[in-house]
Amino acid sequence: MLTTLVKLPYAVTDPRTDAGMPMKGDAVVVCRADGSTSFFLLDVDRRGLIEKAASGTAMSEEEQGQFNAAHRAMVLWFVSQNEKILEMLTGIMNDPDFLGSEPIPNLS
Repeated sequence: MLTTLVKLPYAVTDPRTDAGMPMKGDAVVVCRADGSTSFFLLDVDRRGLIEKAASGTAMSEEEQGQFNAAHRAMVLWFVSQNEKILEMLTGIMNDPDFLGSEPIPNLS
C-alpha cells in the first residue's frame, strides 16, 4: 500500500480558494482516519432530484451531472460498507505494481 500511496497525487491546500476542492453539486465519499466513511451531496436538493428522476421528467444537464455524481459516490460508499469487496480492493491497492508510471485511464 505504501508504494501506491507514494504515487497518488496530494495537495496541501486551502479549501476556500482551491478549484480542485469539492464544490456545490458534487458528491463526496469521505474516508476518515478512524476507518469510518460517509457519503455527502454538497448543496443538492436530493429529494427533488430523486423525484424528478423517478417521474421521468427531463433533467437539465446540471441535474443529470449531479445525479450521475451522486450515483457514483453512493456506489463507492456502499462498496466501503462491504468488507469482502473492501478487502479485495485493498489487496489490489497493496500490489506494488498496481500503479506503474502510466497514468490511470478515465474509467467512466
